[in-house]
Amino acid sequence: MTTTAPATEEHLTVLDFLGDEGRAHLTADAITAALVATDRDATGTTGVERLSTTARGAAYRQVGAAAARLLDFDLVDGVVAGWLKYKALLDAGRRTLGSTSREVVELASHRVTSTYKPVVDVYIDDVRVGSVEFQLSLVFQITGCAADVADGDLVAVEGGDVTVTGTLAVRGKTLATKSRKLDAHLALNLRRPVHLTPRPS
Repeated sequence: MTTTAPATEEHLTVLDFLGDEGRAHLTADAITAALVATDRDATGTTGVERLSTTARGAAYRQVGAAAARLLDFDLVDGVVAGWLKYKALLDAGRRTLGSTSREVVELASHRVTSTYKPVVDVYIDDVRVGSVEFQLSLVFQITGCAADVADGDLVAVEGGDVTVTGTLAVRGKTLATKSRKLDAHLALNLRRPVHLTPRPS
C-alpha cells in the first residue's frame, strides 16, 4: 500500500519513514519485537539462538537498540549515495568546480537503489556470542526533478515527485516495509552541499 506523507514534514530519517501509521518512527522496541518473532523460525545463523530464553531476550533488546541508532540517518542520504554514481551529475560537478558557473541537470524519470548491510555484534558479559546482520533497501522512483550544481557541488533539487520504498530485513525475514509518495522538497531536501568531485589537495 502506498500512502502520501503529510505536507508538514520537513525532515525524515529512515526510522521516521519505516514507522507505522500513528507512530512517530520505528522504535527500538518494535525492532526487538520483530527480531523475537523471526527467532521462532531461526536456523542458528547468528549465535544468539544458542542462548537461554532470558539471555536471548536481553540480547535482542541490545540488538534492537543498536539497530535503531544505525537507522537514525537522513532518508535523503540514501538517494544521494545513488546519485554519486550518476554520470550527468558527476560531469556537471567537474565542469563547475573552481568556476562561478552553475548548471541545472534535468533528472529524467529514474530509479535509485541504495542497499545497506549493518552488522550488530552481540555481547553477553563482555563475551561476543554472535552477530546479527540487517539488510536495508531503499528504492527511490524519481520523476521530474532538476539538480542545481555549483562549484563541483550538488546544492539543490527542485520539483518533481518521489516514491520511496524501504525494507528492513534480517535473515531473509522482513522486519518492516513501507512505500510512500513524497514531495521532492521533503524527500530530497539537501541540508548541505554534496561534493560531486574530489577537491584539489
